[in-house]
Amino acid sequence: MSHRHASKALADSSWMKSSSVTLARYRSHALLDQDYPFARQAIMSLRRGPLRLERDEMLFCEGDSADYVYLLLEGMLRCCRTSRNGHRQIVAFHIAGEMVGLDDRAERAVSCEAVCDSLVMFLKRNSLLSLASRESRLANLFLAVKTCEMEQLQEHSLCFTRSAKCRLAGFLLELSKRTINGREVELEMSRQDIADYLGLTIETISRAFSQLEREGLLERRQSRRICLKRREHLERLLD
Repeated sequence: MSHRHASKALADSSWMKSSSVTLARYRSHALLDQDYPFARQAIMSLRRGPLRLERDEMLFCEGDSADYVYLLLEGMLRCCRTSRNGHRQIVAFHIAGEMVGLDDRAERAVSCEAVCDSLVMFLKRNSLLSLASRESRLANLFLAVKTCEMEQLQEHSLCFTRSAKCRLAGFLLELSKRTINGREVELEMSRQDIADYLGLTIETISRAFSQLEREGLLERRQSRRICLKRREHLERLLD
């Protein structure tokens, strides 16, 4: 098998796996139980790539034309906004199986870069929206994607009224809901990234991690893998 065909086969395998995660995540919102195979087939017909990104490599910048929608196959992406004083605010993380850049703006409102080595497929936005205008099942999927994004943004905005421990608990719970194994999360991002996302200092994040560990609410399985041991107690912190 040639290198080109081997790369395509690897990408197709990654796509099949992550697209299942993507659609499964949005099915409850979009009522896609009947349309699950169609939605995957429709998106697969338009996909291009893959594009490999190295750690910290930029996918798109604020102000870029929003010509493409991206499907993250492997790795993790972070979306950032820069304030007038140059401060970076991370507004979202995307994990494998999620769509990125599906919005109504002509230009990007945020920058997006790889947290770690990542693999993405890309789709021409106009072609995708044109297909969705003719196929309500695909339109339902896109509506579900936007609904999930709005829910995450709303939850993120609420976190700034909470204590550091509660902010971190909410972040870990929200991330775990987007993974296949809801008890463990892989923290590909740095402590500084988490601090920027939650509006805290890195020292405060470290103390919050230690506090949750002492209380038996989480356990570090590996350097970046966290196990949520008492999920109901973590959820109670957010009440």
